Amino acid sequence: MDAKDFDLLYRSLDGPLSEEEERRLRLLLAVSPQAREERRRLQALRTALATRSLRAFEPGFADRVMAAVGAEAPAKARTPAETPTLPPPPSMLDRLGWWLQAHGWSWRVAGWATAVTTLVVALGLAWWLHPTVVSVPYGQTAAVTLPDGSNVELASGTTLTYRWRWGQEARRVSLEGEAFFDVVPDARPFVVEAFNATVRVTGTRFNVAAWPDDPQRQTVVTVEEGRVEVAARPPAGAEAAEQAPAAPSLRPEAQTLPAERLMVVAPVVVLEAGQGTRVVGDSLAPRPPQAVAVEAALAWRAGALWFRDQPLAVIFRQLERRYATPIRAVSPEVAARRHTYQNPAPVSVASVLSDICLALDLRYRRTAQGYEVFSP
Repeated sequence: MDAKDFDLLYRSLDGPLSEEEERRLRLLLAVSPQAREERRRLQALRTALATRSLRAFEPGFADRVMAAVGAEAPAKARTPAETPTLPPPPSMLDRLGWWLQAHGWSWRVAGWATAVTTLVVALGLAWWLHPTVVSVPYGQTAAVTLPDGSNVELASGTTLTYRWRWGQEARRVSLEGEAFFDVVPDARPFVVEAFNATVRVTGTRFNVAAWPDDPQRQTVVTVEEGRVEVAARPPAGAEAAEQAPAAPSLRPEAQTLPAERLMVVAPVVVLEAGQGTRVVGDSLAPRPPQAVAVEAALAWRAGALWFRDQPLAVIFRQLERRYATPIRAVSPEVAARRHTYQNPAPVSVASVLSDICLALDLRYRRTAQGYEVFSP
């Protein structure tokens, strides 16, 4: 499960979802035991906290809440003769209330103190489960230091997502946009999940550009130092969607599929320093490694622009993010024109458009929304 899957689970408990989100939720619950367990625990926690009365903080409350959250299966019906009813043992919160009363606090005050403690614990749990999201506005860049000490530089319009507890098994982040990673060495792998690719390292310096809204829809990985493994990442649920026809009469929890039918073996490409690769669209394998101009891929970090034989549609999209200004090609023919452009210190978006139009015999004009580029 990635950050988007967890977000979908949380929002499914807060209100209605769209038809597409409902379809994704049913599929996620059908193929992921982790998702089913996470949703069950969240539902149990919310139910236990929501159904408490004003006298919720009497002795035994905390144990009853934790019992509801930790139950692995619904309790089977038992008759009094089979299972005698015993009072629950006192919990730490019960003992806190008793200690406060013994030191002159009334039951009302002690109850409020216990309620505040429980609220703090609940808020801490919610914060622990919620992912950390760093979003960079258009026209700006940002630098982030992750909990393990790794440093990340984020380009304009980029979103980076990670969890406070992400380092327990693997150092895992989700990226939408472009970022340069300086990863500290560690025995735990560092994994970057893009919309169509997965990048896995242990300690190295590399750049990832993954813009799902770009016309080319590709993830480009460039290694400055160290060793990087890159694999394609098929769309979530793509295989299961083809092999699991809808079954409205079954609950999502009951729609299970054999693990061997869901396993997709993705080829892995290994990159060394000075090499790069790309995963295009929904392809199942990255392109073979090749030597690349690392300085061109990292030019954005120094504020430079460097495009090599790129369609104007891609160049304009990059300029939009860089300068927070919409740029529109008036015709598909203009958008398809290819161009190579290098500028170590661009002054403004207007100066860049002027250079490009002069080289390709095009024109541009300012509009109420931004700029338009057209043929004379």
